[in-house]
Amino acid sequence: MSARPVHDYLTSARRPGVSADGGYVVLPRAVIEQMPLPVQQQLAHVLHQVHQIAASAPWPIYRVQSCRWARLNELDEAGLQEAGIIAELDLDGVLVHRNLNSGVTLSDSDLEQQVLVTQDDPLMPVRQQQPPAPVR
Repeated sequence: MSARPVHDYLTSARRPGVSADGGYVVLPRAVIEQMPLPVQQQLAHVLHQVHQIAASAPWPIYRVQSCRWARLNELDEAGLQEAGIIAELDLDGVLVHRNLNSGVTLSDSDLEQQVLVTQDDPLMPVRQQQPPAPVR
């Protein structure tokens, strides 16, 4: 039996809901509320324990955004901008891609790299995808 079962499970294979950096696990509420009642009860118990044990931790508010991996050369203008890239014509009329922060021109091989871009969450009902209105 492992001394780090959660770590072992989350790193043994690519798991849905694990953040790109491996630091977070996201459980879509719409999915877990459709699980069988015994599973929901077990999960509620585990979450209660986590919240009790870590109650004094300085919990931030988390913002979760559904994303997908995409190659830079597959993105439209909005996707490129989200990734921090701009496509423009140079003085010779050639299309070039530049990093918005550094101004560095990207090579064709740079455009093969994959980046995370936002997408609508296919697991959530459409009505729940809108961010809540700010509290006044």
